[in-house]
Amino acid sequence: MTTQTPLNRSKKKRNTLLVIFILIVAVTTGTWYALQPAFQQSTDDAYVAGQQIIITSQEAGTVSTIKADNTQTVTKGSELLTLSRNKLALQQQAAQANLQTTVREVKSSYLKIEQLKAQIKAAKTKLTQAEQDYQRRMGGDKDGSVLPEALAHTKNMVSINQQNLNALNKQLQAAETQLPKEQLLDNPKIQAAIAQLRQVYLAQINTTIVAPKNGMIAQRAVQVGQHIQPGQPLMTIVPLDKVWIEANFKETQLRNMKPGQEVTVVSDIYGEEQPYTGVVAGIGAGTGSVFSAIPAQNATGNWIKIIQRVPVKIYIDPAQLADHPLRIGMSMNVTVNTGAVTNNRFDNSSFINDESLTSSDQLRLQKVDHDVDAFVQQITRT
Repeated sequence: MTTQTPLNRSKKKRNTLLVIFILIVAVTTGTWYALQPAFQQSTDDAYVAGQQIIITSQEAGTVSTIKADNTQTVTKGSELLTLSRNKLALQQQAAQANLQTTVREVKSSYLKIEQLKAQIKAAKTKLTQAEQDYQRRMGGDKDGSVLPEALAHTKNMVSINQQNLNALNKQLQAAETQLPKEQLLDNPKIQAAIAQLRQVYLAQINTTIVAPKNGMIAQRAVQVGQHIQPGQPLMTIVPLDKVWIEANFKETQLRNMKPGQEVTVVSDIYGEEQPYTGVVAGIGAGTGSVFSAIPAQNATGNWIKIIQRVPVKIYIDPAQLADHPLRIGMSMNVTVNTGAVTNNRFDNSSFINDESLTSSDQLRLQKVDHDVDAFVQQITRT
């Protein structure tokens, strides 16, 4: 009995200290939450997001040179890699020869039309002579000055020349249908040959693959000598000058959150000494689970309610990123001032103001047209 009393006292003392510790933690946590401003919502479930531009080729071919590698920064329009042009050089020779042949054939066809017109003039002359001969001999068979056989022969010559003239007119009509009065280069056959040559020239330009935007190279998956196909991923460009934050807030935190509200962002890499200021650009259309590969199906017997999270897109001024750059995937801590009143929706054009390749495509086509026109003028002068 004397040995159990100290043990019981020690156990009671330990339990008392444990209860006091739990109470202190509970009171401290409650006080911290109570002191937090009601108009702020925070989360550490936030990450840096950005574009991942997958570089592909429009042409099949063998990689000849590579001028960009992982972690390398490239500018818009700079060469990334080139493909071999050996086959395209042969295709260019064939297309040029085809265009020259087509131009000569069309020119020859126009000359045949002029030849037919000359033949028609000659046929008309013969028909006129035959008609005059027939008119002079008409009635001569009655007085015996012209044999009946000669008169019949003269009449047949009129019919023969008339049929010959009709045939030549039909040939001219058919030729002019295929070759109407138009400029030489407007001929459909020549236009088709020019289009074939333009395709070859464009393919040659496309063998030089350039960067569509400024950014850093990542995920390079191509080597010199490798044969690639159109659409095959070769490397990725990440524009680090235009990234954003995707913060996953609980659905219970979104009640007063609106686009345009101010945001304070703290990164794990720089810490609180270098905070970022941002703006709520928009709130996702659904929770993360809805857009997952296998969405949750709640119509089951063992369903358990779980508070869902909704992605919130946060815009950061690129000027801040220039001084303290971020990498996509980095962890962030986000605090949104939900007490701020805003009547202006965020202008999302800041994310897509340069989402176009129209200008670069037009420059390529202009180069193709210039080279094709130079060749066409060369072969049509003679």
